[in-house]
Amino acid sequence: MINNIINTDNMKITCKNLCGLFLFSMMVLTYSCTSTIKWDKVNVDPLTNVVTFKKNNEKVSGTVAKGEKKGLYEEIVVEDGTIVYEKKYKYGKLILQVDYRIRQTTNYNDDGTVGSVVYKTVGNQDSLQIHYYANGNPRLKVDNAKRESIRYYTNGGPEETVFKTMDNQDSVKINYDEKGVITQYATFNQKTLQDTIKYLADDGTLSSIKIYKDKNPVYAAIYFKGGKIPSSETIWGKDGKSVKKKYNSQRQLLESTTYTANDIPLKSYEYTNGKQTKVTVFDDKGNVYSVNGQRIFPVMDGVQLIAYKTGFYHLYDFDKYLWVPIVMMKWKNVSGATIEEEIELVGTFLEGEEEFNEKSVYLHSKYSDNPMTSGLVRQEALISGTGYTSVSALPHVNIKCNIYVNKKLYTTFKISSQQLYSNRF
Repeated sequence: MINNIINTDNMKITCKNLCGLFLFSMMVLTYSCTSTIKWDKVNVDPLTNVVTFKKNNEKVSGTVAKGEKKGLYEEIVVEDGTIVYEKKYKYGKLILQVDYRIRQTTNYNDDGTVGSVVYKTVGNQDSLQIHYYANGNPRLKVDNAKRESIRYYTNGGPEETVFKTMDNQDSVKINYDEKGVITQYATFNQKTLQDTIKYLADDGTLSSIKIYKDKNPVYAAIYFKGGKIPSSETIWGKDGKSVKKKYNSQRQLLESTTYTANDIPLKSYEYTNGKQTKVTVFDDKGNVYSVNGQRIFPVMDGVQLIAYKTGFYHLYDFDKYLWVPIVMMKWKNVSGATIEEEIELVGTFLEGEEEFNEKSVYLHSKYSDNPMTSGLVRQEALISGTGYTSVSALPHVNIKCNIYVNKKLYTTFKISSQQLYSNRF
């Protein structure tokens, strides 16, 4: 460097000395601006949050480091004793920043992108929350000032909007598909405790509706295209039982079925051109018990009971006549194939809850019977070996018979009091 001399009135300063003085001043300035203050050198007032030096009680301006522990480093930025920022780092990466000037808290993902932003009220309550997907689009927005929350699809479109009441209860809920079309509109009335949920079709018309009272369903309907005529309706009573109705597009009733509170069918009516054509009664397990008054039995091991008769059979037993309980039955092979396996029928007769007698027969024996071909009907009778000597006793006795097919309970019959003189139909 050329040592040129600058003349002044009473001093001489070389350019080399001038440059050295400038560099020293910059170092002092840089140090004063970037130096970090240790946490144990300051006090933070618990009421005002004013930050002062312990040694002289002067207000702090600068960065105060709280120290590092297990990779977590915290610091606050202070201006004239007031905390402006609070920052947290994990292994050198910024994970949280609080801007006290605008009461904003920002959380960062590991890749440095924003994970969420929360704004606080003066009373330190959340006023606005925004959570983000990794692509930067909002994932969830909760605006407590408007009592509104919006959940978004990854493409940025709304998925669900919820409006709250003053006491933070759901008031209205709107759901959208990914194209932004409303698919569901629900209202919640806290005074009447009635909730109404409407499901909309792609064209915006009503697709179905559900109404609840005190969280229990009271009405539901599914609509034909256009949203005006219901194809089905369900109405619930206070006992939990329901009636489900089906209609055609002219709103003519096609079917009406009553269900238990556990959704097991009890009784069903079918209609044609407004006239009742079929009545189906179900048992306590929901199986068909009868159709138009005719008893319907289930299929078991390929056979089905298609007719039966009960009563007391007039049986000569050695030197006397007895009236013995009897169950006569017609069974049909409905398996669609020839049955060659054995089918044993067992009847356990009960007087009250006490066993009266037990009898068994083979509906099909692979040793003595011809194969039971598909569609074949075969008769069998279960006749008790115990009975009554007096016919006058028959109307007063309580006899029932449990029927087993291959050791599995099939059905139970109450023995009627009619007198029978044949053991076949």
